[in-house]
Amino acid sequence: MAGPVQVIPQGLLGLLQIKTLGQNPSTLSDAIQPQVDLFTLWTQRQNINIGSQSLTFATAAIGFTSFPVLTVPQTQAWWVDKYTVLYTTGVAADYARYAPAILYDPALGGAASHLLAVDVNDAITGRQRQAKATSPLGFWAPPGSQLGVFVFDVLAATTVSLTGIARGTIVPV
Repeated sequence: MAGPVQVIPQGLLGLLQIKTLGQNPSTLSDAIQPQVDLFTLWTQRQNINIGSQSLTFATAAIGFTSFPVLTVPQTQAWWVDKYTVLYTTGVAADYARYAPAILYDPALGGAASHLLAVDVNDAITGRQRQAKATSPLGFWAPPGSQLGVFVFDVLAATTVSLTGIARGTIVPV
């Protein structure tokens, strides 16, 4: 039968090769710095419903359309944790393909918008339904930028109803 274990398990200081002559160092090297992600803690604590707005679009409204309530004032920047666009249908056989989007510089027009999520498409089969697309990651919306929706394709008997909902942190600038 084997005797007691003769090898002392290697500790953290040994693994990092900063333990010398069996003595613990009085200070840790710059290689080991404790870190706490204060940004995430702060934004979670300050997280609010920034705003939401429903708009009715004509069936010919292809491209970027902003939600006026979701335009960042010049005195603020927004950390948007979640941004969702809901599509509500009312008539059978309606179809829409869209994605949440942001326009950083409104002077450039809707063609300069950036998609915030993979596009969603939904065909309605005769009953009331909703489809939604949500940005998978948080993002910064700088002063003057506009949150909206980019519609790729729509086939509707009358109009399409889309709702933008933003949740995040408002940062004064």
